[in-house]
Amino acid sequence: MTLVKLHPDAFSRFYDGVGYIVNQFTRTNNLFDINELDYLKAIARIPRDTDDIVADLQIQIPHIPVDQIKANFCKLVVVLENEKLVVTGESLEELKTNESVAYEKPYNILEQGNTVQSINPAIFFYSYFDKHPTLFASQIDLTSHCNFTCRHCFYPPERIPVSLDTGLVFDVLDQLAEMGTLIVTFSGGEPLLHKDFGKILLKARRNDFIITIQSNAFLVDERVTEYLREANVCTFQTSLYSMKPDDHDRITGLPGSLKKTLQGIELVGQSSIPICVGCHVMKSNRHSYMSVLEWSAKRGVRCMVDFFMMARSNFCTENLGESLNMKDTEEVTREMLQYENKYVEFGKSIKKASIDINSFRNKPICDAGKSMLYISSDGDCYPCAGFVGYNVGNVRQLPVKDIWNNSDMLSRLRSVTWNDFPECLECEAFQYCSMCFARNFNENKGNMLKHTSHQCDITHLNMRVATERWFKS
Repeated sequence: MTLVKLHPDAFSRFYDGVGYIVNQFTRTNNLFDINELDYLKAIARIPRDTDDIVADLQIQIPHIPVDQIKANFCKLVVVLENEKLVVTGESLEELKTNESVAYEKPYNILEQGNTVQSINPAIFFYSYFDKHPTLFASQIDLTSHCNFTCRHCFYPPERIPVSLDTGLVFDVLDQLAEMGTLIVTFSGGEPLLHKDFGKILLKARRNDFIITIQSNAFLVDERVTEYLREANVCTFQTSLYSMKPDDHDRITGLPGSLKKTLQGIELVGQSSIPICVGCHVMKSNRHSYMSVLEWSAKRGVRCMVDFFMMARSNFCTENLGESLNMKDTEEVTREMLQYENKYVEFGKSIKKASIDINSFRNKPICDAGKSMLYISSDGDCYPCAGFVGYNVGNVRQLPVKDIWNNSDMLSRLRSVTWNDFPECLECEAFQYCSMCFARNFNENKGNMLKHTSHQCDITHLNMRVATERWFKS
């Protein structure tokens, strides 16, 4: 008797004749077409005997000989087990032993190709979500309460603190599970300030989501890390702005915040939960942010640097006063290439040769509203966390499915393509553009189709830096 089940770190979903499986830590992932779908569906969280699975498959696909079904299934299991996507054992005891075997869980990796088929899942889903909007990922603000008052935050400092009712969160999580959502991110405000953070986390685990947390780590203690471990959290995302307390604390607005955040990060790290540090570079930490990259590199922690500022959701641009000037932006861009492989690989992937602009005309610009939805602490829904103001519905009034399928605002957003930006299609730096509806919307008093000159300046800067570094003859 050979038992088989999903690996604890693997998750599967099914979308209109397509099966998908992924390991949340290694990012190893595979797509299955209609001919292989039944095989993947037969593997679940509850262990089953291979012979029983084959017997069920014979009923579902009677046109295939049973010996061939068993051979196909066993071959698939071997491949998926090697990729930490399934686990097998001759008994429940052996199964439990095998699924507890430790393996490297890197966060700082590039997306890996699939091993079963030649189709790249990222390319497939880009096209699939464009034609079939699917709520693949959702971010939920559990509370707008926050113990920091960060200088660059795009939320207005005067917004009224409010938390989602726990019962409503549970109901939303059930709705998301029913819709096939794979990834759920809990954020805020500061999500740890929600009185039922632990209960909500464990509910999300019971609903079988990939779970990520966005927190400033200030409130992390042993009790929090116990919840993180029990919920098998994929990633704990936090922010560090400088290893100099004065610089970091000036940005957060809370004296002593660097010390407490570092203590929180240490506790999370001891729990073997992958950590991702975000470092937003602005005037207040321009000359000390590199200390965060160096600290992260020594500890094997991924650090993602960003220097884009976003105007506040009430269209106030006061926080943009922290934005770097173009001279500093160029220096930071070049410095980032020393530490962040993501930027290096992106730069190398851009072809110097001209591209077929016509192939982009009808393509989407962003996946907001096509594969993701942000739910705020007052129940309002938006295409993404930065796009607050573009309200598409409220979960207190309508089911998530109704909002996703019937919102006129989402339909309008989904119809926008590069054709709506003809001047961008003519731009020589088009391949380096990272157009952002939310940034457009916030900086232009609600006009998401008007791009910002600062964005264009940075796009041309990226092209120049890449050309000098990789394509200069």
